[in-house]
Order: sequence, then C-alpha cells, then structure tokens
Amino acid sequence: MDAKLNPDGTFGGRFSDRDTMLYAMMNNESHDKDKTEFQNTNYKERYKFPYTNIKSGVTEKGDFETSFDFDSDSFVDGIGNKLVFNPLLFLFNKSHEFDQTEARRSPIELYTGYDKIKKVTITLPDGYAFENVPKSKKFRTEDNAIQYVYKVTQEGNKLTLETTTTVEDPVYPKEYYPAFKQIFDNITKLEGQVVTAVKK
Repeated sequence: MDAKLNPDGTFGGRFSDRDTMLYAMMNNESHDKDKTEFQNTNYKERYKFPYTNIKSGVTEKGDFETSFDFDSDSFVDGIGNKLVFNPLLFLFNKSHEFDQTEARRSPIELYTGYDKIKKVTITLPDGYAFENVPKSKKFRTEDNAIQYVYKVTQEGNKLTLETTTTVEDPVYPKEYYPAFKQIFDNITKLEGQVVTAVKK
C-alpha cells in the first residue's frame, strides 16, 4: 500500500493484494466462478471505507492480484495539532484466529505453509514530521516453525512498515497451539501500535 496523509486528516492511496501459488489458484477459481461475489466477500464486506477502481485478475507471472484506490477520513484521530494513526491503516487486525481458550484436541491444519507480507508506505504532507515511531522487532519459535518480523524504516516524511509472518508447515500437532496463540497475541499487540504526525 502507498498512502498519503492530507493535512485535514484524510488518507488517500493505492492498495494491491497479491497471492501466489496455491492461494493464487484458489482465488482465481473463486473469482472465475462469481467475480462480484468474490470482490464483495473479500473486500466490500471487509473494508467499510470508500474505494474505487477495483480490479482483480491473474498477472503475467501467474499470481492473482486485486487492487483499488481509496480515500477515507476513518483512519486518523486528531488531538490538538497532532494526527494519530496506525501505520498499517486498514491492514491491522484487532484479533486473530488462534484464540481458543479450552485445551486443543486436534492438530492445526492449514492449506499450506505460507509467508504473509504487509508493506505500507506512508507519506506526510509538507510541514509535518513523525513522532513516536515504533521500533523494529522480530521473534520466532525455537525450531523456527513460526517466525515474525516487524520492520520500520523512515526517510524524512516517508515511513515504511513491513511485516512478515512465516508459518513453515501446513500441519502442526495440537501441542503447538499455545505457541501459535502466544505468537499471534504478540503480533496483534505489535501491529496495534500507532504513530503521530505533528505539524512543525
């Protein structure tokens, strides 16, 4: 995602979502079956802000990509002369699927192992500067089966946040569930951090 913050607290930008290999094939099949239903289920029902120019399809490399333009005033809180927002904007999840409280009785089964990457670049308007920028961090299980990287890079009025979640295998024994829960609890907490834009 490339996004620009406006002085009035609105954000505008361009978003693209790309799947590869098995996930590309699954999404392409779903899209071919019913394009409108695919876009409604995966985007319209998930993102409740204005977006336009949505396009979905297979790229030259065989990946499946959906993109759209957005313009919204719902991502920023104004506090005096400061604008506070989550640098992941609408890619921040407040919860995760590994929240089972009772003892796990069955293995954890996924479609496949995966790398999930989120990359957001925020550009501030002239005369604004970042404050309270989160620090980069990474963690993993002892056997590297689950890994997570939260990388923050700042260049002047541009901030890039890139997160990578790696899950190596499609199936894990039930004993792995506490590790999944702990790591995804930490991911949710990290990705809940905010930054501040201040007028100089």
